[in-house]
Amino acid sequence: MILDEAIRLLRTYLVEVDPATSSFDDETLALALADALRVLQAKAIRLVTDVVLDLNAGAFTTEPTEQMGLVIVLKAALTILMNEYRGRLQRGEFGISWQSGLEQESSISASKAYKDLVDDLASELEQVLMIANVNFAALRAQ
Repeated sequence: MILDEAIRLLRTYLVEVDPATSSFDDETLALALADALRVLQAKAIRLVTDVVLDLNAGAFTTEPTEQMGLVIVLKAALTILMNEYRGRLQRGEFGISWQSGLEQESSISASKAYKDLVDDLASELEQVLMIANVNFAALRAQ
């Protein structure tokens, strides 16, 4: 997976959960991918130990496989979306309700829906990592 593909996929994941993230530029998303890669490598995720992202060159110098790229993208998406979620909580955007005529709205349900979507991404990342570990173990055994 090349960097441009990773950025496009990251943007897709982000906008599906939070359309406000569509304003993030490519540089911000590339930095998020680099941070996600560093976190995964620090956690000794064997799948990404050989991947290198050179932000100055704007490319992966060691291009990740599709599976590796997906792991990096999902981790970056989770980090960004959790930061956005926490920011909204701190600003008081979730947990309020209002009434207008016969209609009553609450942002509590929006908060829950947002968090559920982020949790779905976390589950997807866990599944991809489990599959990758099985594949890695099978390749090592050969």
